[in-house]
Amino acid sequence: MILNLSDETWERVVDALPLELVTELTQMPELPSDRELVAMARRGDDAPEAVRRVRAARDAAIDAQAVTRAQMNDMVRHIRGTGISGPTIARWFGLKSSRVYEILNGQA
Repeated sequence: MILNLSDETWERVVDALPLELVTELTQMPELPSDRELVAMARRGDDAPEAVRRVRAARDAAIDAQAVTRAQMNDMVRHIRGTGISGPTIARWFGLKSSRVYEILNGQA
């Protein structure tokens, strides 16, 4: 699941959640000591919790990027369909005009 929140929405969520849950969501577990990391590697253990959480966050960010890109591309196409110019769309989305035309020509 991907949850992409604005800062304002996040603050409202944090205010509504128990402190224990907010801490769990925001606090990254620490890596074990270097000695323990080496021992874990030698034993063939699974990755430490901190590594698993960072990896999961990276994977979620990649998924969120794909979803956001698709939503943006759909919006660009819809807005262009209303007759709004490519340069205006580029300005609204913070894109280069050439990128807008790539999206419109199905190259995105």
